[in-house]
Amino acid sequence: MENYVQVDDYELWMIIQNGPLIPKKTLESGSLVSKKPEEFNAEDFRMMEKNANARKLLYFGLGPDEYTCIFECESAKEIWDALQVAHEGTSQVKQSRIELFMRKYELFEMGNKETIIEMYKLVSSILLMSLSPWENPSPLRIGEENPEIFASIMGSQGDGRSRSQEHERNILG
Repeated sequence: MENYVQVDDYELWMIIQNGPLIPKKTLESGSLVSKKPEEFNAEDFRMMEKNANARKLLYFGLGPDEYTCIFECESAKEIWDALQVAHEGTSQVKQSRIELFMRKYELFEMGNKETIIEMYKLVSSILLMSLSPWENPSPLRIGEENPEIFASIMGSQGDGRSRSQEHERNILG
């Protein structure tokens, strides 16, 4: 979604990330206040149109289940934040997911009739499941986003051998 919005209109992405553009004016006292709609000029209307387009872009990309999470949100940033929590969870949920995937990895074992390719696919699926559903999966991103999982999988068995080397030694005798 992030890439789609950025390619379509980068300014919309900035509104989604940082919040709406609000037309302001400076009072005689020097303080900044929001303009009333009747005080808007052409640039202010353009800003308000950008805010509405950012909300529209997010609304139209949602199904009915997601809509129930965001129908009360007033800005594109509020919508985006609500969608992130709904899909990725809070930091506590993310930590729980990492712990779950670490446990899956710890229990991972190559079966007697499993090939190295099948084992690799299983490890890859565990890694990909650990990513946010909105992220682009790549080995580099996996290492950046989940260093504990990546280090565990790529790490040694305590004697300098990796898990794959240990499995190869077991298979080959």
